[in-house]
Amino acid sequence: FAGEMHYLLGPETHWVTFDSKGHPKEWSSFKRLLISATKQVLGTKERQELLQNSSYAHQVNLTPAIVASIASHDPEVAAALVAKSSKPAQHIHQLLAQAEAGNLALSHLNTVVLHSVNHLDSTLVSKYIQLSCEKAMAANDTAVVKGFATALHQLVSKNKDITIDRKSV
Repeated sequence: FAGEMHYLLGPETHWVTFDSKGHPKEWSSFKRLLISATKQVLGTKERQELLQNSSYAHQVNLTPAIVASIASHDPEVAAALVAKSSKPAQHIHQLLAQAEAGNLALSHLNTVVLHSVNHLDSTLVSKYIQLSCEKAMAANDTAVVKGFATALHQLVSKNKDITIDRKSV
């Protein structure tokens, strides 16, 4: 590849590509907006620009921790980024861990999970249901329980292949 040098890093075989052409302005804008989205809710115009350029997500090292941080501010944006990710299950797993630790609201987790139905395997579904049941019951708030019940209904409605094993929940 003309103008590029490849270096092999570490035992996990990660490639780093250096390109003498630099990055397009859309990449820079995406990175700037991504950083901003980890700190606050983006405005409508910024949100649209971020989502339009989300194809750059794999180039800026979109980690599960970054997605979890974005989900705490704007779960819709986080869900869109998870959908564009090459490893959506890792992001969802991290979101479940953040919710379990109390760092992510159940309603935000519900939003991301409902937008990520196609990326959920049975293990993630079971973990999500178990965690959500525990959080909903611990909240001792009927609105939280109703929110979880609604999310569960939508989850099953969106993906008829999802089965809930009572033994694992």
